[in-house]
Amino acid sequence: MSLEQRLMFDAAASVTASEVASEQVAQEQAEAAVSNDGGDDGLTAEQADSQGLLDAIATYNPGASRSEVVFVDPTVPNYQDLLSGMNPNIEVIMLDGGQDGIEQMANALSGRSGIDAIHVISHGGAGELQLGTGVLNADSMSTQYADDLAVIQQSLSEQADILVYGCDFAQGEAGQAAVDMLADLTGADVQASSDLTGSISLGGDWEFEVSTGTIETSLAIGYGAQMNWAGVLGTETVTDSFSSKSFGNNDGTQSWSSQWSEVDVGASDARGGHIKVNSGELRIETQVVGASVSRGVDLSSARSATLSFDYNNDLDKQGIVEVRISTDGGANYRTLSDGVFSKTSHTGNGMARFDISDHLSANTKIQFLVTGTSGGDRLFVDNVQVSYETGVVNHAPTDLALSANTVAENAATGTVVGTVSGTDPDAGDTKTYSLTDTAGGRFAINSATGQLTVADGSLLNYESAASHTVTVRVTDSGGQSYDETFTINLTNVNEGPTGADATITLSEDTSHTLSPANFGFSDVDAGDSLSAVRIDTLPTAGTLTLSGGAVTAGQVVSAADITAGRLVFSPAAEANGTGYASLTFSVQDSHNTYDTAPNTLTFTVTAVNDTPTDLSLSANTVAEQAATGTVVGTVSGTDPDAGDTKTYSLTDTAGGRFAINASTGQLTVADGSLLNYEAATSHTVTVRVTDSGGQSYDETFTLNLSNVNEGQSAQVASSNQDGSLIGSLFRNGQGPPSSTGKSIDSVGEPGMGDIASVSIPPNDSHHTIELGTQETPARLSIPTARNVAQSSQEEVAIHGKGKSQTSPTAGGKGMAESLDSEKSLSDPGRGTGPWTWSQADEVETGQGGSALGMSMAVGLAGMVWQGNKGNKEKVTTMKSQAHQQQPLPDRTSQPPNAEDDTPSSNESQR
Repeated sequence: MSLEQRLMFDAAASVTASEVASEQVAQEQAEAAVSNDGGDDGLTAEQADSQGLLDAIATYNPGASRSEVVFVDPTVPNYQDLLSGMNPNIEVIMLDGGQDGIEQMANALSGRSGIDAIHVISHGGAGELQLGTGVLNADSMSTQYADDLAVIQQSLSEQADILVYGCDFAQGEAGQAAVDMLADLTGADVQASSDLTGSISLGGDWEFEVSTGTIETSLAIGYGAQMNWAGVLGTETVTDSFSSKSFGNNDGTQSWSSQWSEVDVGASDARGGHIKVNSGELRIETQVVGASVSRGVDLSSARSATLSFDYNNDLDKQGIVEVRISTDGGANYRTLSDGVFSKTSHTGNGMARFDISDHLSANTKIQFLVTGTSGGDRLFVDNVQVSYETGVVNHAPTDLALSANTVAENAATGTVVGTVSGTDPDAGDTKTYSLTDTAGGRFAINSATGQLTVADGSLLNYESAASHTVTVRVTDSGGQSYDETFTINLTNVNEGPTGADATITLSEDTSHTLSPANFGFSDVDAGDSLSAVRIDTLPTAGTLTLSGGAVTAGQVVSAADITAGRLVFSPAAEANGTGYASLTFSVQDSHNTYDTAPNTLTFTVTAVNDTPTDLSLSANTVAEQAATGTVVGTVSGTDPDAGDTKTYSLTDTAGGRFAINASTGQLTVADGSLLNYEAATSHTVTVRVTDSGGQSYDETFTLNLSNVNEGQSAQVASSNQDGSLIGSLFRNGQGPPSSTGKSIDSVGEPGMGDIASVSIPPNDSHHTIELGTQETPARLSIPTARNVAQSSQEEVAIHGKGKSQTSPTAGGKGMAESLDSEKSLSDPGRGTGPWTWSQADEVETGQGGSALGMSMAVGLAGMVWQGNKGNKEKVTTMKSQAHQQQPLPDRTSQPPNAEDDTPSSNESQR
């Protein structure tokens, strides 16, 4: 219920007349507010006429500066009709029929001020108003409600008016007294009616005959509402005030239908026995269980009724008196709610009120019955009154029926389930329909026709729940309602299956056999299973085959074939990649229904490292005795993995003869001294190529040696020159007698034959020149052995670039040194022959020496070391080569090597 709707029925808050008229549920809630036994639930004919009065109020339009408040008792029938025409600026406060209305008014106005007029719309009688459970009369105003009226007075302006709309409030002496008391206690000018207020057809009118002071306020109910409202704001009563010792008093506006009937042992009238009239009161003693007194009233024309009486409870022991009612003349009684009087309930004195609107008949009877005994306990009762309203009685609807209660699951929104129809005792009554339980938003209802429809078909899932319940409420035009719950059954409908996107990962150069699980089949229908898969689009790469044959787009593959492993995907050879290929598919259930939205199957192929497959060598021949580092050729590997990084190694180096560059694959001589054509014309090496994944391939290659002519060698005698001879010349493979020196060089040229070499004796194992402490080491000059282009007069010479010195000269030229002590070499085993020293021909002959005086045939140059001490040169021949004069190959195409300070590989190893 909206906030505005709630405010209508809360006397602590207010709404305007226009808000009341706009709310469809207003009457229903008002009647709910008086549905307990403590208030009036129905109306008499006079009260029905009061509704017309409220309609008239609707056309009243006070000045914008006036502040007016209307209090409405919810027992006024069809009060919405009265409020619908009321000026929308008038504030309306609905009273709660289950609480004291006078107290509610005071609470609503507490703290307010400046109110110019109060309109009180309720049922009335001579000198009294019914407001919720409270009764406002002269006595209650001066006692019970004095404080509440003082609060109301504080809220009023100086010229405020109070208009009382209840029937007969100003009637007679009691009425005038009530009007005067209300004016005195509130300080307001009061206007009220001394006769029936309401419909003219029911004997009422809209004139307020009695007033005090000057009334400046007009009726809040407009003329149209006055004419159209069929009701009066009055109450018929039957009353017994027990003013004499008789059970037969009739003090109300109507008479009881019968006298009091007593069931009392030993009593014959109201003056004897345990139940009797004493001192103007009905005294009920609890001496005997079952003692009772009852009286009938004809309520056949009433639409609502209230039983009330004054009591004085003197039940302080075990005595109990119950108030009961019968609708069949006393044949059957029921105890009214809260109708038990004892030492713990309804204690002291007061007025009791009971709603007996559910017990209206021509034979209604009221009974006081003793149900608990105790000597000396008494209950005193006076002013027993039944107040009732006459007129048309609005009966609540009694039944609901639904024409059909079955609908298919997943039915479209708006699908009609059936039509609800209500049963109402009031012929021609207008009915509206609503759902108080929509089954979680699944259903809706047409308020006018009662047509029940699907509100959200997506929530109708047979597999989750085969039925749902809804609660329908039918409400008549009088606001009475009836609820009934219906079960809506669902029929099962085959629902399409669903597949699921998936990614399959496989290795390069392998196939994947598809299984049912790869397609993610699911179906909400119990028992449904995968029956087939339709291949909507083929893989974007690779192949898809069924039993070895290519699958076509749109082809349907049975679940049996898939389960048997006949559907296979294969990537192209050596192909790989994330998301390498994809296809789309639709699954089919066992009812031959396909998924409405195809899914995607993606294949990711992971790369696999392939082993290298081949090796090749660009060249495989090298000269014997080739220098270390000489390139033989280059090895290159073949690998299926494009761009794969390869490294090379030798698993067989031919006994240390060869080496390989790991990055470039260049195969070189590792030790040329081991390459002897005369010993072996070829050697084999095994090369291994390894890729970045650690896979390798080996291949063996044969390396061929080319033969080279090697020179002869002979022993050189010691020299007595200034230098010390630390090397001796001897034949290859031979050394001086008992020599432990080692060879420091061996230079070979193709076709030259034997070449002499120099040994270092142990006394110079560090290969340095011992010049003493005052000597400055000279630079080492080791020209690379080279061909001498032609025979020439050569000399052994000092080759050096010394520091500041007299000799050699500052220009760095060398000084010639004579070796005339040995001009012919002795070659043991070969005889004596002409030998010539060879040396660097770039050195100029200096002073102080003589040439060898022997011509040198074409041959190889030698190398010398030099050192100095002061101005005196010390020359040591470290390496010289003596060649027997013989024809040599023409090497004029190889230019002489100029002065070269770079050590040979062998020299650098020393």
